[in-house]
Amino acid sequence: MKKKFKALLTLCLLGLFGCAGTVIPGNVTSGTSTGECIRRIPIKMSYKDFRVTKVELEKPRTLKNTGKIYFYRDYIFINEYAQGVHIIDNKNSANPTNVGFIPMRGNFDMATKDNALYLDSYMDLVTLDISQLEKGQVRLVDRNEWTFNVNRFHDGAYALKSDEDSLTIDWKEEKYKCEYTREALMFDTTSPAKLSRSAAAPSTSSGVAGSMARFMIYKNYMYSLMQSDMLITDISNSFKPLPTRIINVGWGIETIFPYQDKIFIGSNSGMFIFDNSNPLKPDKIATYRHVLSCDPVVTDGKYAYVTLRSGQTCRNGVDRLDVIDLSVIEKPKSVAIYPMYNPHGLGISNETLFICDGKQGLKVYDAKDPENLVLVKHYDTMDAYDVIPLKNTLILIGKDGLFQYDYSDAKNIKLISSIQTQ
Repeated sequence: MKKKFKALLTLCLLGLFGCAGTVIPGNVTSGTSTGECIRRIPIKMSYKDFRVTKVELEKPRTLKNTGKIYFYRDYIFINEYAQGVHIIDNKNSANPTNVGFIPMRGNFDMATKDNALYLDSYMDLVTLDISQLEKGQVRLVDRNEWTFNVNRFHDGAYALKSDEDSLTIDWKEEKYKCEYTREALMFDTTSPAKLSRSAAAPSTSSGVAGSMARFMIYKNYMYSLMQSDMLITDISNSFKPLPTRIINVGWGIETIFPYQDKIFIGSNSGMFIFDNSNPLKPDKIATYRHVLSCDPVVTDGKYAYVTLRSGQTCRNGVDRLDVIDLSVIEKPKSVAIYPMYNPHGLGISNETLFICDGKQGLKVYDAKDPENLVLVKHYDTMDAYDVIPLKNTLILIGKDGLFQYDYSDAKNIKLISSIQTQ
């Protein structure tokens, strides 16, 4: 019984199952007792209702539960966690305007190419035509069903391809009377555990993502991360994406970052580097291992910067920044480690390093000597999640909203504008 309990407990801690246990009174020493347990009941939605046939740009919504960010042709796209995308007109970064909202249930990531906006919608890949965005119009042009071969999603939603009627979009808790012994907890393994939330080089046809992205555009291909696989989608016809190839990378892959013809993938066990000279057949050339932690990565080609953090899905994690020497790309080597509070996204530009350190806000470092970083600015009044360094403007998203900074003078960074969450 104890061995079984330990095994189940381990599965719970790894986030493989949703677990509910009884409250065990301190005076129970043996035998069976009656108490109160909690189980999670699925909330369903039919696939017909989920897979809407028309998508429109709705009136602006206030930012509430923000996720990832993306920049494309003077617009900032902000994910509203599992609900859709806010569209921010950023032609004047000193006065950004919230111009609309694209509803898309189950959306967490996005990418663009030639006026096509790619969104995940749980297991589906949705393509929108945003060529008329200036006129307040978007149009659904394609939905690839079951593109992503995962069953559990970031917000606890659950879908099985064998289930022809509906998918689970949420869970509610229900209390019930149960019996238990002191030696074991009672587990409900019918529901998945909730997972915590997940800068590309700019080009004329695609946009720029933050470091927490799981989508990446390279030439005529889009790369999407799943639980252990990388999906390559042919987007030579930007409005008709064609899923083409799946490459196994390893369990727990989380973020993707392109640099020239290389792909850097962050996982909860390490950083993987791929040579992408052949876009259809990326070749893994190096692995940098670290302790179990959540892990986004960015690079300037000479060094890679990896933030490691603890959290709901990284219980054994550490909170730090690893600086990795890439002078021999096939043998990445750690050259410096800096303690952090709970770092998330990061960015590097013109020898200036930006780190979103969770509740401790934004930290800005002089990175002329990556092995001896110097903190030059610390904004500690916001909860920072991810950044996009764009020329001399830094775009930051966090629980408190959207913030933009002028960093043309790295030692005198100035706030340009903000849109607060509510």
